[in-house]
Amino acid sequence: MATLRSDEISALVNTLDDNAIASLVDWLSEKDDVIRYNAFTLLLERSKIQSDVYPYWDIFKAKMKSENSYQRTIGIQLLVENVRWDTQRNMDSVLPESVALLHDEKPITIRQYIKALHVLVCINSEYDDLIASKLMEFDLSSVRETMRKSIALDMIGVLAAIHKKEPNPDMFNYIGILVSSGDFDAKGKKTIQAMLA
Repeated sequence: MATLRSDEISALVNTLDDNAIASLVDWLSEKDDVIRYNAFTLLLERSKIQSDVYPYWDIFKAKMKSENSYQRTIGIQLLVENVRWDTQRNMDSVLPESVALLHDEKPITIRQYIKALHVLVCINSEYDDLIASKLMEFDLSSVRETMRKSIALDMIGVLAAIHKKEPNPDMFNYIGILVSSGDFDAKGKKTIQAMLA
């Protein structure tokens, strides 16, 4: 089995029924990377257009606490995509719990978590203040030095998205601190300027 192409995903995502979704959720725990990745991608895309993945919320929440970093990433990303269907406001309790992923042992999981927060900010503004607060409290020096610049860039992206919706001088100042402490190259600075524009 090969990784699905984007056109294959687009074609399949609209054909999923309840049984297929249940199988895909099961396959998220599959050891085979390709099967697991395809299942994850299909569920992620389906979550953007239909609410029928939302009933698996508790499974995704449990994955956030998995010993496997990839499972933690799968969990938070699927939770975030399903916030659009979260009429029960389950994210109210999940988001504070999920902040532990900012301190994950794997820097890539931290990055994926911050990117998930960016998606959340774009889907639902109700969590902007909490997200901004937690990101501004985050001690970037706790991360391996080689990853700091990438993580700072991810954080700037989320904070800039929030700041665009509701300008906040403290947030803008914090973004300035991240930029000045990041030693960004020309490409990084250009990316930051685009985020803030």
